[in-house]
Amino acid sequence: MNKGVVVKHDFLLAHVDHDESAQVVMAVLSAARRIDDACAHLLARHGLSEGRFAVLLAVSERDDASPGWIAERLGVTRATVTGLLEGLVKSDFVVRMAAPGDRRSHNIKLTEAGVAVVKELVPVYKEWLRQIADKVATPQDIISSLEQLRHNLRSGAPTKGGHESS
Repeated sequence: MNKGVVVKHDFLLAHVDHDESAQVVMAVLSAARRIDDACAHLLARHGLSEGRFAVLLAVSERDDASPGWIAERLGVTRATVTGLLEGLVKSDFVVRMAAPGDRRSHNIKLTEAGVAVVKELVPVYKEWLRQIADKVATPQDIISSLEQLRHNLRSGAPTKGGHESS
């Protein structure tokens, strides 16, 4: 992880007297950044980003995956999917095919290379995730704690300048 981020976290913690709750949040942020960086490195070896990998997984779920359906499935905009698809088409992982009955629309299909990379990466990704979670407290306890953090944020924990957002 970037040394600047570590320095920033230490600086921020010092200003809240190294409060235990603040340490928990900073540890979560730090872990998330490290996981994100490691994931980017893992997928980059295959010419993918996390977003492109997610698109490949979505397309692998159905034969008639439209860009709109992919966007909905991933919870992103169509514009985001369009950008991700451009890279996947250039890498020969997917092709655009005219949608039956509507030449203006198209569906996305995995190429042989796309099928191969999904088949190769899914078990690698699963094992990588398992290794990250290895030897930590009970996974269910961590999941519950992180769910509680998300709940706290959704239910009005201050988000702007120490005041609840309106």
